[in-house]
Amino acid sequence: MFAFKRLNIPRTYNFSFGHNYVNYMQKVNLSQFSRKKFDLFNRKQEFDLLTTKFSSNTPEIHVILGPTDSGKTTLVRQVVQNGNFNPLFIDLRNSSGIFLLRDIRSEFQNFFESIVIKPKPKLETVNKLDYKLLKKISSSLPNLSYWKNHNIPPPILVIDETNKLFDFLDLSKENKPLFKAFLSWLKLIIQNNQFHVVLTSSEPFFLDWMEYSLHTMHLTPHVVGDLSIEEAKQFVNHELENNDCMEFKHDFDYVRSFTGLDYIYNPEYIRMSWGLNPKYCKSRAKYNNFPIYWEKSHFITAMKALVEAEDQGFILEDDLIKEIGYKAVRSLVDYRYLYRRPNFGLNSDLTNPPAESKVMLTPMNQPSLNAAKDLLKENNY
Repeated sequence: MFAFKRLNIPRTYNFSFGHNYVNYMQKVNLSQFSRKKFDLFNRKQEFDLLTTKFSSNTPEIHVILGPTDSGKTTLVRQVVQNGNFNPLFIDLRNSSGIFLLRDIRSEFQNFFESIVIKPKPKLETVNKLDYKLLKKISSSLPNLSYWKNHNIPPPILVIDETNKLFDFLDLSKENKPLFKAFLSWLKLIIQNNQFHVVLTSSEPFFLDWMEYSLHTMHLTPHVVGDLSIEEAKQFVNHELENNDCMEFKHDFDYVRSFTGLDYIYNPEYIRMSWGLNPKYCKSRAKYNNFPIYWEKSHFITAMKALVEAEDQGFILEDDLIKEIGYKAVRSLVDYRYLYRRPNFGLNSDLTNPPAESKVMLTPMNQPSLNAAKDLLKENNY
């Protein structure tokens, strides 16, 4: 569980895990070394499952959950780019209402121009929040069976960080109609049996929000976890062997202790230390929409539970609620000190996962867990 995230190694390889010397020039991620079309290490189970789900003859809205940097976006991209699909990508990280419509227009116009379909729809340039664009796209598309009958890879819409859609509601009143129109459009696409939609999010409560916003619309959720520790060791050795660096194969634990971009320090340590001091966090809470309900003792209890459960990879939400209360747990999740992980069955990174009805809590990533260990040790907790 959370074995490591990004392992940055210089292209020249002139460094030593056991010493302070590191060449900081030309860093690249280990994941970039793979030369195969399918370059996700040991994700075959998730890859095959999503490929099957996305290829179903019945379109669905798929919700892909996972902490920041868990690899969910990379996994989805690999599935739709390697499979028999015409993927359309929209990234909401830095988007706004009119840019969302422009992105939708651009992706679908490119799609229409790339396929044999008559008459070819012409989508007007978006200069204002005009929702007629969404209706025109829906009316211009046949149902899913058309693509398969004509041996054309069907479209599949992938929207990254879809939770940002809910931020539109706070930006301006004019975005509220867009929010409703966009959700209605998603429902219409599924009801008309036109194509699959994939929504990714690092927000742990995103599924709840979407189910509430779409009312009775059925969503298909998946959670992308991390590699297990043993899988991470295999990955490191695999990459070191491919790049003639096997002299470092015994240094996995050392590498894992500082995973991330923190050769000098773990940046998560600073953020986690704020969690240990709720008064400081409260001074920053005015910049967030979420109140702070945890006390120092709550934070210590939560972090100790995560550290003690490291080999297992999770703690149960119900157990921590009994210890520190629902409000404190919810607040720690809102501020990204805990990740709330629903249980949908894909738990290969966990040891003895619970029954599917049980919600789990995990660290956000390995660096945050390492920081929690350091904080507890330094403060004698």
